[in-house]
Amino acid sequence: MNGNLRRLILRGYPFLRPRVSLLKRLPPVPEKFEPVPLRGRMRLSRGYGGNDVISKSLFWLGEFDPWVNRALRRLARPADTVVDIGANIGSTVLCLAECVGPNGRVIAFEPFPSHLEKLRTNVGGEQIAD
Repeated sequence: MNGNLRRLILRGYPFLRPRVSLLKRLPPVPEKFEPVPLRGRMRLSRGYGGNDVISKSLFWLGEFDPWVNRALRRLARPADTVVDIGANIGSTVLCLAECVGPNGRVIAFEPFPSHLEKLRTNVGGEQIAD
């Protein structure tokens, strides 16, 4: 089964709890891939290749932490200013940006240089300082 079809099937499957056991069984994320659509209108341009839980969850299931994303969608409003501390590769930043819209502002902090590079790629690199 090709990767795109597998991702489509997995994203439609109605489960939340057994995510970790499922992720352990899925193949590793390829080192290079085309932009991956996440839930909503978001796209992941770059992640980590390999077997880590964050990348596998984003690549195969379309989001890392659905409970957090649901809470953010209820709490963040258009034109809000929000902060993501420990932004990693940007999946939560993308969710927040979608919630606050073009008149809102997302401030993201990421201390690890390797993650910061991926964060910049995923959010478009706009107005991101070291």
